[in-house]
Amino acid sequence: MSEATQKTLGTPSREPLLSPASLSSLPTNAPAQFAESAKLEPAIKANLKGLGYGG
Repeated sequence: MSEATQKTLGTPSREPLLSPASLSSLPTNAPAQFAESAKLEPAIKANLKGLGYGG
């Protein structure tokens, strides 16, 4: 079976999901990402409500 066929069929990759560099930046990026999430959440909820989703 070719490599392309294996990827198409969902054969797991041997590449790591997160690199050591990205893992080391998680603690420093998390607070800013949580703040951004809190800022965006009301707008997302309003947009979903406008589309007929949610209460």
